[in-house]
Amino acid sequence: MKITKTILIAGVLVVGVFFGGSNSKAAVLGVTQITAIQTYASADNTFDNGWKWVFDITVPTNETILNMKFADWTNGSSTIPAAGNIQFFSTQSSNAFDESGAITIGASGVYSSAMKIKTSDDLDITKAGRQIQITVEARVPVGSSGGSYSTSYGVKSNPDPNVPIITIDVYNTTPTNSDVVVTASTSVGTLNETSHTFTVNGSFDFIATGPAGDVTTKTVTITNIDKIAPVIAFHNNISTYSSSAGTIVNYTSPSTTDNVDPLGTASCSPVSGSTFVLGNTTVTCNATDTAGNLAIPTIFTIAVTGPGSMSIQVDGDTPVSALVSANTSDNAMTRLSFTTNNEAFNITRLTIANIGSASSSRSVDSVRVFDGNGTLFCSGALDSSNHLRCANDAGLFTVNGNSTITIKANIAQVGSGSSATYGDAPKLALFADTTSATYTDDIKAVGISSGTALSNADIGGSLTLTTTLVGAVGLPGSACGIVGTDCIGGNTQVIRKTVPTFATVYSSTNLYTGLNTIYQFSVTAGENANVAIHRFALNSSVLGGAIGAVDTLALYENGSLVDTSKYTITNTGAGADLKTAGQKVGAVDNGIVVTFAGEDKIGLNSTKTFAIKANVTLAATPASISTYMVSDITPAAGTVTGTIHDIIANAGPITHNMIWSDNSAAVHSTGTTAYTDVGNDSSTDWTNGYLVQTLPSIPQSLMKELIYE
Repeated sequence: MKITKTILIAGVLVVGVFFGGSNSKAAVLGVTQITAIQTYASADNTFDNGWKWVFDITVPTNETILNMKFADWTNGSSTIPAAGNIQFFSTQSSNAFDESGAITIGASGVYSSAMKIKTSDDLDITKAGRQIQITVEARVPVGSSGGSYSTSYGVKSNPDPNVPIITIDVYNTTPTNSDVVVTASTSVGTLNETSHTFTVNGSFDFIATGPAGDVTTKTVTITNIDKIAPVIAFHNNISTYSSSAGTIVNYTSPSTTDNVDPLGTASCSPVSGSTFVLGNTTVTCNATDTAGNLAIPTIFTIAVTGPGSMSIQVDGDTPVSALVSANTSDNAMTRLSFTTNNEAFNITRLTIANIGSASSSRSVDSVRVFDGNGTLFCSGALDSSNHLRCANDAGLFTVNGNSTITIKANIAQVGSGSSATYGDAPKLALFADTTSATYTDDIKAVGISSGTALSNADIGGSLTLTTTLVGAVGLPGSACGIVGTDCIGGNTQVIRKTVPTFATVYSSTNLYTGLNTIYQFSVTAGENANVAIHRFALNSSVLGGAIGAVDTLALYENGSLVDTSKYTITNTGAGADLKTAGQKVGAVDNGIVVTFAGEDKIGLNSTKTFAIKANVTLAATPASISTYMVSDITPAAGTVTGTIHDIIANAGPITHNMIWSDNSAAVHSTGTTAYTDVGNDSSTDWTNGYLVQTLPSIPQSLMKELIYE
């Protein structure tokens, strides 16, 4: 072949021409490509400013000696000698790695000295032979004439008897979960290992050293070892219904994932589409990857059952006894849990009843019933029998395993006539009349698979009303109090005109000698009515022995000192110093009880902040005071206990830590008798605070950090 290269000498474009190529029995020796790197040259006798090419050459794998020859450059009238003016080198050579070790052409048309080719370097292992690159440089002597020059070249290669040739024996390259053993041999010299065992994927260098010190390296890389088993996806258990001895069940076999193999599908037994008998049948799914690794089986159960059953009970999240503001909507009253066995059921009929106090019917304007997803499926006012019937033949909601409903009430405003009254105590329940023809089917459900119908007649059988209150606090609420009926419901809720919100208001946590705020809280009235506060109590604990005294307690309201004629502060023990032992509310030392002379009014939609401040005398470090609001106490001997009944219909004076009313005036009533309440806690519109679930419970702590003050 003929290749033309150009240079520029004294402004004239010059062309060079090359010829070459040879053969070998191990592979074909040949120049596969010549790439011009520098096609212009200056006649300055330097290789940097001369011509430069890169030869891509295929060399037989068993030949490590390479020689090149070049003829003189000619252009017809001028000649540039090849001797001394052409050199070549390769990064794949062990003796001519770069320009500093380049091999120089010694005579025109005569092969050069030997370039040693590294056996470990191959630019493309996918091709036959060894692929190398050789850089050829030519310089133009000073004074050379410009023109078009050409030359011819030759390349030959031979084995070096001193350079070892490594032969790798055939080894396993198919996917396997076993070790792979690779053996090797060398033509001359010694090997670092004649056999290497791969336990995991990776590479190993076989290194041979020849008699003259020549080193040959052959790298073997293993990628076919796979000892990781595939993973079979989880499969849910299957439940189905059969009216006979068995039924055909179709299912989707679980998928498999593997670190090497693509996504697959497990093999399961019994297979999908088999007939499964009544009872539980175990399905086992297996998988093996290409390397032979066996997965951990996935096992699931197919349960075939006959006609189903259902039970109902009060849900654990049903609201506890609490205060409910009048003239409010969607107050959660009862939460019920439905549980089915063997099959799912459509609930087609439910009856809601108000089974609270006799007067409570006037306090419930309407009822709304929601399923577990918060979807409204029934609403309306209670009828003359205090009932609301929800019915839909297509199904109110579906129970498949477990489901819940929440019964909510819209509470009437406090007023005259049929409106709500302070202390009304409604309780909404699921109702089933087992005798009256009017409510023959208060509860009705239909099995989706079997078509089995459950109704009042099945109570105690397939349909069970469980009357145990789960997590309920306060009045028990599971009995209807009506002969021939079954009920299940939540707790009684007490109606108030408004329910105040209490919140902790934090002040400085530092403790100083002098006046300190030891507790601060706010009271917010709702939008329906004012709030009147009559009494509140605190417990204060002094930690360590570094406080000399805590006395001269005073009440502040919205930052201003309250006149002592409007309230009293008492300690429950003897003495005025909170450090005196035995002073407590309930069972905690250092009690503080604040009682207003009449009441302190908080207007609707407004907030007041109360603070107890005391004079503190510090002795040394450390020192701290921790104060918190007492949510309830045990009444004094001879008085009734602190339950909802005490507030609705109490029989005498009650001692409570928090006394408040949603009546804004100083005139309170009990029955038909009106009187001015001055410290009397027995009026029916006064209530204790333990049902107000916003009472602060986190202590406020003040600490002394300095050595002494």
